[in-house]
Amino acid sequence: MKLGYAVLMVAVGAMLMFAPAAMGADKAEKGHDKNVAYGEVKTVGADSITVTVKKKDAPAEEKPIATNADTKVVTGARGEEKEGSMADVKVGARVRVTLTEDGKTAVKIAVMPPRGDRKGGHEKAPK
Repeated sequence: MKLGYAVLMVAVGAMLMFAPAAMGADKAEKGHDKNVAYGEVKTVGADSITVTVKKKDAPAEEKPIATNADTKVVTGARGEEKEGSMADVKVGARVRVTLTEDGKTAVKIAVMPPRGDRKGGHEKAPK
């Protein structure tokens, strides 16, 4: 009986120890990690963009992001993305930017459709 209880306690302890890592991996798969920026394009330059990033519990932040010849651009909703170019990245566009590990350079810029163009009844009501 005591051995069974001890094994149970070790198992519960292991689950508690590894649960945060598993939850973090889940967030990373969904793109909610430090190497993804969501926001609205404020400026577009020859080798950079500036994105206004809004966070729930913090004021909006302007994030300069470098681009280069290896930066991939896609347009359209997830699952229906089409290859694009930097010409598709325009001021005011909503974007999801996947960044290099240091968080400074865009690996991929996904230009999202305007809110009213989304499929599946996800449109937000006008304010």
